[in-house]
Amino acid sequence: MFLHIGDTRIYQLNNKIVQLTEDHTYIARELKRVNITAEQAASDSRRNVLLQCIGVNNYFEPQIEAGSMAKNEGLLLCSDGFRHMVTEEELWEALQPAGFSEEQDMKDASVRLAETNMIKKLDHPALPRIVDIIDKKDVIYVVMDYIEGEPLSNVLAKHGAQPQERVIEWAKQLCRILDYLHTCDPPYEIYPIRYWNQQLSSGLERVVQKCTQLNPEDRYQTCAEVLYALNNYNEMDESYRYKQKRKMRSFVSVAAAGIMCLAVGMTCQVLKTQVNNSDYENILLQAEKSATSEEKEDYYMAAVDIKPAALEAYMGMIDAYKDDAVFRWKKKPGYR
Repeated sequence: MFLHIGDTRIYQLNNKIVQLTEDHTYIARELKRVNITAEQAASDSRRNVLLQCIGVNNYFEPQIEAGSMAKNEGLLLCSDGFRHMVTEEELWEALQPAGFSEEQDMKDASVRLAETNMIKKLDHPALPRIVDIIDKKDVIYVVMDYIEGEPLSNVLAKHGAQPQERVIEWAKQLCRILDYLHTCDPPYEIYPIRYWNQQLSSGLERVVQKCTQLNPEDRYQTCAEVLYALNNYNEMDESYRYKQKRKMRSFVSVAAAGIMCLAVGMTCQVLKTQVNNSDYENILLQAEKSATSEEKEDYYMAAVDIKPAALEAYMGMIDAYKDDAVFRWKKKPGYR
């Protein structure tokens, strides 16, 4: 079951190709009313004018259909940009469901079909005319004009450096060709290099992509920048960046663990200092409350063991000796 509005099409593919959806366009309405012919519709500038679409107004009448699919049948959903490039006969010949066991194979065949028709429609005096492209899955045959010429390498080997005027004329021809390709409908675009070969460096691909940006400000601005990028393209490679990220994660983990250990150690030290201060104060308090000089000496000695640099315990011990009025050097071995 499907609900359809607009000019995207659904085709049913079995032993023939059948369009299941109706185009909600001005041209489709005029064809239905027999106001124009199919040949006129193919080149009419109003062929993309929609009569119904979602989001423009609050009222529309969608096409609603339901059904079932049999074995070796398929459904093809395609936009107007795709179907404007190929005929229904070409779709049927290239995408028969019985010839494909995997969905990806059918997608690849659709891409080849679209690109083939784009190439066949090229019409420029500086480009060889391609008459037909025959795709036999394992082999692709290209039927094209034969243009006799000579490679640039041979020209340079025979005649050396070429005159400035001739080189400028070659550059003008290339610019005209590129301008023609970029203004086609749809325009020709440069595929990333790894589209053709996944084994190539993704870092080098980034360099090429930056060099070919449409906006000049997004490209490298000096030859030095390009040279640096080419010398260090491996650093922009996905595998290299992944390794660097792993190293960074490892470093951050170790650093975080070190900081945590330091924090725990400092916390324990602070707690130990607090406990020692508390014990020190309690021992001094016990010494002051002691009734005999011997007990005071023992308490003060314990306080000295806790905080040897503090003066309170020593002063208290001196006061205890004053109270005793007798100081015996050998009285306590710890005094020495």
